[in-house]
Amino acid sequence: MNKKKEQYISEIDLEESNKGKYLELFKSLFNDAESAICIVNFDGKILEANNLFSKMFGYTQDEITGQEYSFLLSEDSQLISFQNHTKIFNGTNILKAEEKVKHKNGTYFYIQTTNLRVNDEDGNKLRITTAINVTGRLKNELLQSVLLQIANLVSKAALNKGFYNSIYKAATQLMPINNFAVCLCNPKANKLEFPFILNEVNVDEKPNLEAEYGYIKKNDNAVLLDEQSIEYLIENSELLNYNITPKTIIGIPLIIQNKIIGAIIIKDYLGKQYTKEHKEVLELVAHQISRVIERKKYEDDLLLAKQEAEEAVRLKSDFLAQISHEIRTPLNSILSFSSLIKNELAGKLDEEIAESFEYIERGGSRLTRTIDLILNVSKIQNQKYKIELSEVNLEDDVLWKIIKELNSRAYEKGIKLELKNGSSPIRLVCDQYSINQMFTNLIDNAIKYTKTGTISVESFVNNYGNIQVDIVDTGIGISTEYMHKIFEPFTQEEQGYTRSYEGIGLGLSLVKSYAELNNAVLKVKSEKNVGSVFSVIFNS
Repeated sequence: MNKKKEQYISEIDLEESNKGKYLELFKSLFNDAESAICIVNFDGKILEANNLFSKMFGYTQDEITGQEYSFLLSEDSQLISFQNHTKIFNGTNILKAEEKVKHKNGTYFYIQTTNLRVNDEDGNKLRITTAINVTGRLKNELLQSVLLQIANLVSKAALNKGFYNSIYKAATQLMPINNFAVCLCNPKANKLEFPFILNEVNVDEKPNLEAEYGYIKKNDNAVLLDEQSIEYLIENSELLNYNITPKTIIGIPLIIQNKIIGAIIIKDYLGKQYTKEHKEVLELVAHQISRVIERKKYEDDLLLAKQEAEEAVRLKSDFLAQISHEIRTPLNSILSFSSLIKNELAGKLDEEIAESFEYIERGGSRLTRTIDLILNVSKIQNQKYKIELSEVNLEDDVLWKIIKELNSRAYEKGIKLELKNGSSPIRLVCDQYSINQMFTNLIDNAIKYTKTGTISVESFVNNYGNIQVDIVDTGIGISTEYMHKIFEPFTQEEQGYTRSYEGIGLGLSLVKSYAELNNAVLKVKSEKNVGSVFSVIFNS
C-alpha cells in the first residue's frame, strides 16, 4: 500500500470518526433539549422523539418512535396537519401551526409547533417539529370568547328556552356536556322552575334537580360531587334516589345581588370525571349568566312598567274622553236653553236674575274649555290627532288674531298686551290649529298669572337661524322647586280648593305636546314674583 492510499484511508476513518462524534453530540443535544422535539419523515412517521416530546404525550420514547404522527392528533386537527406536512415537503422551509392533540390518557390539549425541513446525510427530506404546550393560553382565550358570547345574549334573546340553549351551546365549547339543567326560583309562585333541561338518559329530572338545588342552596356555594359523595348524600336523604345514578355532579349557584336566584347543574353518567378545573370554569360562566339574567330582568321589568304606564295613560285618556263627551251633551243643552230663556225674557229681568244668567254663561264657558282641553289631550296621547301642514304668516295669521281676541281680558285687568313685529314677515310651515291652540294657551296663561304690568309677544329669527317666539310677562313667576313639573298634566303650583287660580293643569302639558307636533321646543325662564319668559323655538 502506497503512502497516498494510506493517507486517503486515514482521512476516511477520521471523517467517519467525526461523523460519529457529531451524531452522538446531536443525539445528546436532541434528548437533553429544553424543548419538545420530534423528527418526522416524508411518510409522516416519527423517526425520533426526545424525552420532553414523549413525556408531553405520556409515552416513552420507544412507544412513540415509529408511530404515525397523526395518531397524536385529534380528529379535527388531522386534515390541517396533513396539509401543513405537505407544504413543508413541497417547498415551505419553516411553518408554524397550532394543533389539538391527544394525551395517552385520552385527554386533549393544544400545542404550537414550529416545523423545519432538513435533509439527512442521504439527501432524504425530514421534518423537525418543535412543540410548545399552549393549552393554558388557548383555554383562556376560548373562555373569554365564550363569556363574550354569553354577554352578547343580552341584546339578542329573551329569557326563554332559546336563550338557555344558547348558553348551553356556549358552555360546550369549554368542556363536554351531555346533561345540562337551569333552575330558577319564582318568588311570586314560590316554586322552582326549569326553563332548560337536557338529559341524555331521558328520565324525569325535576324531583332530583329540586333536591340538588336544595343542597347547593344549603351549601351557599358551588359543589363538585363524585360518585361516593352522591351515594353518601342519598343515604342521608339530602339527595333523592336516581333511576340511573350519575358519576359526577357539578352545581353552580346563580347569584344576583348576593342572593341565590337559581343554579346550573351538569352531570356525567359515563364516568368521564369532571374536575375542580371544570367547576372553576363553570363558576365563571355562571357569574356571566347571572349578570345577563339580571340585565334582562331589569330590561323586562322596565318594558313591563312602560307598557303598564302606557296602558294606564290610554285607559285614563279613554275614560276622560268618554266622560267629556257625556258632559258636553247636557252642557250644550243647558247653555242653549239658558240663552234661549235669557233672550225670551230680555228687558224683563231684574239685576239679580241677569247676574245669574251671567254666572251660567261663565261657568258653561269654563266647563266647555276644560272639556276641550281634556279631549285634545286624549287625542294626542292616543295618537289620534292628525296634523295638517300649511304655510302661514306667523304674525298676521296667528299671533295678531290671538292678541285681538284676548286683548279685552288684558285690558280689564289693566295689563298692556303688545305684539312686537320683526322687520320682515315670518313664514312658517305648521299645523295651524295646534299652533293657534299653543299660543292661545301661552298668552292666556300670561294674562291669567299677571296682575299688573306688560305682556309682550315677539317673533324673530334667532342667532341660530331658527324661528322663535317669546312671550314675556311681569306675572307671579314660577318657583325653582316647581319648574321641573310645569309640563306634567293635572298639576299646578298651588294645589287644593284654596288655590288662587282656576284650571285643572292641562294647559302647559298640551302646549308642550303641540310644540312637539310642530317640531318645536319649549323653553322657560322664570323668577318668582318677577315674571316669566316662555320661548317657542321651531327647528328649521
